[in-house]
Amino acid sequence: MFAAAHSLSRSAELAGAVLVLCTLTWAGSAPAGPPSPSTTREMTSDSLLPTHAEAPVAGQLVVAAAVRATVVRRIQELLAKLDYEPGPADGQVGPKTRDAIWRYQFDAGLPLTGEPSEELKAHLERAVGAAQPQVVQPTPPPERSRREAPARQASDAGVQDLVDELWRLVDRGERQRAADRWFLAELRQIVQRYDWPWKTVLITDDFADGDYTRNPAWRVISGGFQVEPGVGLRSRGTASSGTTEPSMSEEEIPAAILGAILGRVVLSERQVGASQAEIRLARRVPRVFAVELSFQSLERGGALLFGPYREDGTSSGYRLAYYPGGERGLELLRRTGGGYNVVTAYDGRLNLEDGRFHTLQFGRDQAGNLSVRLDGKLMLETADRGTGSGFDGIALVNRGGDYVVRKVSLLGP
Repeated sequence: MFAAAHSLSRSAELAGAVLVLCTLTWAGSAPAGPPSPSTTREMTSDSLLPTHAEAPVAGQLVVAAAVRATVVRRIQELLAKLDYEPGPADGQVGPKTRDAIWRYQFDAGLPLTGEPSEELKAHLERAVGAAQPQVVQPTPPPERSRREAPARQASDAGVQDLVDELWRLVDRGERQRAADRWFLAELRQIVQRYDWPWKTVLITDDFADGDYTRNPAWRVISGGFQVEPGVGLRSRGTASSGTTEPSMSEEEIPAAILGAILGRVVLSERQVGASQAEIRLARRVPRVFAVELSFQSLERGGALLFGPYREDGTSSGYRLAYYPGGERGLELLRRTGGGYNVVTAYDGRLNLEDGRFHTLQFGRDQAGNLSVRLDGKLMLETADRGTGSGFDGIALVNRGGDYVVRKVSLLGP
């Protein structure tokens, strides 16, 4: 399990969400829309726009001066580019525009005024510029965005207690209709990002007893495995010579055509290589799960795969594959009767042959979202509803590499 620290900004966001929710939930006069700024704000020379208190009773601020209309129109255009749906770019501050401004300020961590300004326009210009696609070579691991959940320990009880309390407050706010639905929906998304879906350690094995056949009992399917005292479970393989892929047989051609139509690679068992060492642990894996593997890769070449499987005659399920020194460092595969479908992949080299142990985590949450983390850093994230139920065990496969597995852990909800 990862010991990644939470950032201060995320803690502040979560605490701020609690404060705003409590205000909207228990205040007797909860506003029907975004909060209004102070009615006593002093107008300064650089304030191009009147405050909310100066708006007409109808609730819309009509900018009369051409320069003011230009600022509002530009803000609307920028908000639309960021998918905040401010309505038409007509230079008028209607309910949609004010709502979009408030939501952008909330997401960006700005003061919640709901009002357009030159400062807001400048902030939006920078945000739109940062959102433009950039070519980066080589491709680095994806950086964590503001809407990505931070990796943390399942045992981080303090944060989880706060998340659980927030869930209760959100549910109470929805039942009592004490706040706008759009606000509660936004808050629900924030809480969901912090909710660690794997709270229970179902299995953990560090092979410290020197025997992989008991407590828990692993079963070797093929190849060789041995426990090295003080190190872990080791498996050595021989990488296949040459890099030429085998030609497809007549039976494999339909699967390849289907993969091309679906935009996914479909590999048969023969194409990925029949020579392998495989070991399995038969243990019920729930629908919501995470498998963590602490391992050391001792040489480049080959592949290390692990993931949940089913006892259905085809060992269907998921496999997370690491390719030492490969141009594609990680692949998330779905195992079916016809072979392997590549669900998603990390295109970039991962040189983990540095003499250290590394931790790969592969998990699925309640919504069916799949995520892969390497040493606590999010590497892959996708949604796949191809295998919706639970599994019958965990498979560990060595295809031509040399690996030491120090610990295997299975987590559940």
